[in-house]
Amino acid sequence: MPSKPKTGAPTAKPTRPRSTLASRLLGAAILSSVVLFVVAVAVQLMAAEREGMRAKERARAAAIAVAGRLGSDVQGLKRLLQSLAATTLRDTPAADDARATLDQLRPIVGDRIRLRLVPVGTADTDTRAPLPVSFSTIELLRRAERGAVNLPTEMHQVGTPDMHAAVATPVTGALDGKVRGLLIAALPASALQQAMDALGMQGGRFELLQTIGDRTVSLAANAAAPPVTGRPAAEIDVPGTIWRVAVWPETKSAIDYLFTATVAAPGIALLLAIGWAWGIWLRRDFEADATLIVAAARGRPLVRKADGKPPVRL
Repeated sequence: MPSKPKTGAPTAKPTRPRSTLASRLLGAAILSSVVLFVVAVAVQLMAAEREGMRAKERARAAAIAVAGRLGSDVQGLKRLLQSLAATTLRDTPAADDARATLDQLRPIVGDRIRLRLVPVGTADTDTRAPLPVSFSTIELLRRAERGAVNLPTEMHQVGTPDMHAAVATPVTGALDGKVRGLLIAALPASALQQAMDALGMQGGRFELLQTIGDRTVSLAANAAAPPVTGRPAAEIDVPGTIWRVAVWPETKSAIDYLFTATVAAPGIALLLAIGWAWGIWLRRDFEADATLIVAAARGRPLVRKADGKPPVRL
């Protein structure tokens, strides 16, 4: 009867020693990469905050400049009207025959500015005239009748092709000083739009605002700027008017700066690859040395090198 082959206990597969140093190096590379990425993100976020503050300061300075320019233009128009009311038009009756006198002033005031002389007590609207009289104009005239000579400029006919900035001043008699008529001037809205367009893309969007009742309307904006939403960063009052210049500065979002921070990603990936490759190389080198040492301790005559070269006798 053939004998059964003896079956012994399964021999445990020898485990190769692992290199603790290689694991530590790889861990250090991973930790360094994470720290590098966190630092890059933090630097970019701080840069975004600083750039946002500088953008707001630049936009506010530009808004102050354009508000001052518009206020200066309006004050110049007011002074011109007051001068005409005190000299040329002082003895001119407030009637239709005053149109000839106003036509003679065309070389002085220019082609863009329209003038109209209306009698005291005007209460009827006239929207078909070259310079229309609306309810807002009548309210302005009533204040001028009471002797106000420095009324704030406001925009009339808002939302229509005839939208204009209205200025009014009383015309008094030379002898008695009583109000004999009211001089109205209309500056087209296109003149204000040109002043806003001159800003171009100076750090954001600028709008000229006016409050009408319980709502705020936009009168003009720099055409090169894209539409915006939300509250403006600053609102600057225009001297001598009821207008405000609102500004929305152009700033980069935090996402844009985080995208910039990802530029460091290739460097981080390279650092990880170097750490991983270095760890693998060290582990193989240490395993080969460990095999040689173990073989020598067990008294083996031959140990084959890891590079495949002929064995070396111990």
